[in-house]
Amino acid sequence: MRCHDCNVEEGQLHLEGCDNERCPICKRQLLSCPKHNWKDLKDEQREPWFFSGNSCQRCGEFMPKIFMVPDREWKKICGVTYSEDCILCEKCMIEIKGLRKNDL
Repeated sequence: MRCHDCNVEEGQLHLEGCDNERCPICKRQLLSCPKHNWKDLKDEQREPWFFSGNSCQRCGEFMPKIFMVPDREWKKICGVTYSEDCILCEKCMIEIKGLRKNDL
């Protein structure tokens, strides 16, 4: 397995500029982190890349079919319960939307 962006193997540190690396301090995408960058971090602070797969955060379905929801709709349906970068399968998204129908 290799990082889809910078092509490093599992266990290696991402290359500078990789969009997959997370900031070890605030957990945001390091590439767009407003407070931290590669120059601020020591290698021992950074997390090596490991394939984790994609699972629905609600039901745990591994590698669910990918679908897109506009940001505005995501915020209405998921509120603050699920972050904008989490993964939900389509079944869970529909169930959450049904449960929140009175709030929409």
